[in-house]
Amino acid sequence: MTESQYLEIYPDPAAKLIAVQAILTAYDTLVVDLITKGAIKEYMLDDGQVRIQREYGTLKEISESRLTYEQLANRLLAQMYGSTTKILPC
Repeated sequence: MTESQYLEIYPDPAAKLIAVQAILTAYDTLVVDLITKGAIKEYMLDDGQVRIQREYGTLKEISESRLTYEQLANRLLAQMYGSTTKILPC
């Protein structure tokens, strides 16, 4: 199964956000493994219902993919809660 197929399972934005966060956690684990081991071949996400496995060649590929899912998480949050503006005192 691919990440997009995994996300299509969850039509509700809140449930989809949880799935995206699981993907982001898998990427974070992958980066830590890369730092400690020096070489990464693949990452795997297994939530008990779905198993996703993907291979990467470089840290740049991992970072670009992770950024895409982080942006998706931000869009889901905006969809759920609307966009907000913070005003901070100077």
